[in-house]
Amino acid sequence: MEQFEKENDAYAALIARRLAKIRDHLNMSQQDLANEFNTTQNLIYRLENGLKVSREMFTLIALYFIRRHKVNYEWLYNPDAEEDANVPMFTNEQAKRQKIHDQREAERLALIHQLYDDLQKIEAK
Repeated sequence: MEQFEKENDAYAALIARRLAKIRDHLNMSQQDLANEFNTTQNLIYRLENGLKVSREMFTLIALYFIRRHKVNYEWLYNPDAEEDANVPMFTNEQAKRQKIHDQREAERLALIHQLYDDLQKIEAK
């Protein structure tokens, strides 16, 4: 039974590190995440550092990232996923949204460059 508890603790610590990685990737502070749950920054710190927190809070935060930010469930919970580059942190839906956002940003930059070029041509006359 003791071996099982050690493995369980290691698995929980892995998920906690991944939750911290997601939060960092989303540019959220521990306080930002705490505010989402009406809790303290200290609780988020404890969770991310493998210290004792309730299973309910641990699960709520994991589900928050899965549902709200489209974190890939398999990446979060599969202990081997970190080693597999084919298992992304976010689901395909999130990747599609990011690609659309990147395309829009590229279009905006192209328009700005075109406007700048047009202005230079006008000034040259």
